[in-house]
Amino acid sequence: MTSTKYSPLARTATPKILELLENKLAWGASELMAVLNLPAPVFKESISDLIGQGKVRQRFSNPFASPPVEATYSRVAGTFLPASGYVLSSGEEQVLEWLVGRKETLATISTALRLPKREIAETLVLLDEKGLIVCRYVNHLPIFSLA
Repeated sequence: MTSTKYSPLARTATPKILELLENKLAWGASELMAVLNLPAPVFKESISDLIGQGKVRQRFSNPFASPPVEATYSRVAGTFLPASGYVLSSGEEQVLEWLVGRKETLATISTALRLPKREIAETLVLLDEKGLIVCRYVNHLPIFSLA
């Protein structure tokens, strides 16, 4: 963890964040901050450290959603698996096939499949929720790969 004036509070908040993330698939940042009564800088430092340790991941949220959807977080170990018998849509199948052996951005997938970014983003959200893909952020750029 980087050392800032918020570090002592962030270290204290870390186990509490992990505990909450065990009880629910995904939590919004504002929801976590409200439940734990954390100021934004403390939350950001703590969640960044947990992501860096590989214990938590930021889930993909559709940038085209209206109203905008905030970032959500989940435990890495608590990955949701789709129910047996779940049938993929043709769009989900296309995206999964395209991602075999690749790590790609939303724009690259959209261009390659010749589908609108909005449609690809909606599909990526569904695939992420089902635990079939992984979304990793490089700064603010989401990069997708198969789970």
